[in-house]
Amino acid sequence: MASAPLIEQSDDVQLSKLKASKEWQALTAKQRLWVDTLVASNGDAVLATRSAYAAAPENATLLTYEVQANLKIRAALAIYYAQSPLDVFLADLKTTISKSKGVAKTEAMKLYADLQLRLLRGEDLSGWGGLTPSKSQAAAEPENPEPVYHVGDIVLIDNKKCRVTAINADGRPTEADPL
Repeated sequence: MASAPLIEQSDDVQLSKLKASKEWQALTAKQRLWVDTLVASNGDAVLATRSAYAAAPENATLLTYEVQANLKIRAALAIYYAQSPLDVFLADLKTTISKSKGVAKTEAMKLYADLQLRLLRGEDLSGWGGLTPSKSQAAAEPENPEPVYHVGDIVLIDNKKCRVTAINADGRPTEADPL
């Protein structure tokens, strides 16, 4: 599971927000105990599993993976860690990329690259099922990033493909050979 971003507010404030949320109300008693233990133990998921589910040490790690994959648990943790739906989606996509093979991996990588490019351009992602960048993502990304090229890159010059043979200090092509 992806690591959580730094929390901008105190843990107590985030915990209060979580416990007032509909996501918290949707959890079972054992799931609430698991989340409480996870937070109190500073992220020790195996300890949380052993506490909430009375899991034997030899079974706790496997059960932890199942608990962490639970959509209700993940929704609650997204509230606590102040993650936007986009943060959660990108973390899931990274997991898919790391676990997939072949065409599935390639397609997931294309989607991830497309989303990152759209974020860098500052495009509105609300048409992507309500995905919006978190405040920290929006603040960290430049408004109009200038592309940086490397010798050997393929570029379009006057609608013709060319290979970059020289660049200036800013990463702009100064020379290119037509392909």
